[in-house]
Amino acid sequence: MCLGNNPYQCSVFWYEDENLVHFKYPLPPGAKQEDVKVEIDEDENLLTVSLSFPKKKEGDTTTPIISMKFNLPAGLDLVGFKTTIDDAGVLAVTFTKLKPQKPEKKKPMPIPKKMLGWLLKAVPICFLTGSKMGDEMCSGDY
Repeated sequence: MCLGNNPYQCSVFWYEDENLVHFKYPLPPGAKQEDVKVEIDEDENLLTVSLSFPKKKEGDTTTPIISMKFNLPAGLDLVGFKTTIDDAGVLAVTFTKLKPQKPEKKKPMPIPKKMLGWLLKAVPICFLTGSKMGDEMCSGDY
């Protein structure tokens, strides 16, 4: 998807392998490593790439800056990312995927042997009492 007429916004690539997510963005011709600033906003889950260009003339008072924001996928280590710029001028930002946390399995609570013995004695009494009450309820007139 392209935003406006900027060809650089059409050339963003995301791809992933088993443990890493890669972001690649071709920089404008002439951009140097010191012109590029990469920031991560952990609260908004955003990657910001800013490019500042040197002043063209000695008397220029402004520095042109391009800044683009990209949504990051969930489940990334946003602190331990790596950035590189290759000889072709492509910025690469690599993120490590976080390992999914396995839910903690709840262990069944063992029933103490003393309680189990009491329970085995109580169940027949309850069953017999329930049967007797059921017979009395069903045998009478309503």
